[in-house]
Amino acid sequence: GTMVSRGRFMSSAALRPRGRRHEDRGAQAVEFALILPVLLALVLGIINFGYLFGQQLALNQAVREGARMAVVPTGSPAGSSVDELGEIRLFVRNSTGGLVDKDRVEVTVGPTLVTDGNAAGEGGCPQLKTGTPARSVGQPLTIKAAYEARLLVPTFIPGLNGPFNLTSEAVFRCEW
Repeated sequence: GTMVSRGRFMSSAALRPRGRRHEDRGAQAVEFALILPVLLALVLGIINFGYLFGQQLALNQAVREGARMAVVPTGSPAGSSVDELGEIRLFVRNSTGGLVDKDRVEVTVGPTLVTDGNAAGEGGCPQLKTGTPARSVGQPLTIKAAYEARLLVPTFIPGLNGPFNLTSEAVFRCEW
């Protein structure tokens, strides 16, 4: 093909860009091969960070829900909340959602403070069946959870494959 421009004929060779030629295609492949690992590491890092962040949020929410459930009356005839440490632990584990493997979540309840200010070990509001001393309204209940998180997509960068220890803690006051 030829083309007319201001009354002159131009060949198709004159219309091609002069910067890149057919011989430069090999250089483009080499440049792409050099930049690909960096881009791949960046994308995988973003995916893994989001996954770990989601696991941390799920753990935080489960601990808050467990602490709230343990300190608020459930409406039972006795007006008590959950009275078994095992029930609190199970509730926290079951509240973690789909991002966290609930069987690998370690939950501790306490230590709590009794009215004389001494640590009472594990316990809840006001007296769990485990023999924890009675507590009064307004005393804190602490629930902690620990989880060893793993990456969604393993990376090829040494030292960044985990495991990552995630922890969460919630302190609520007894409301009854």
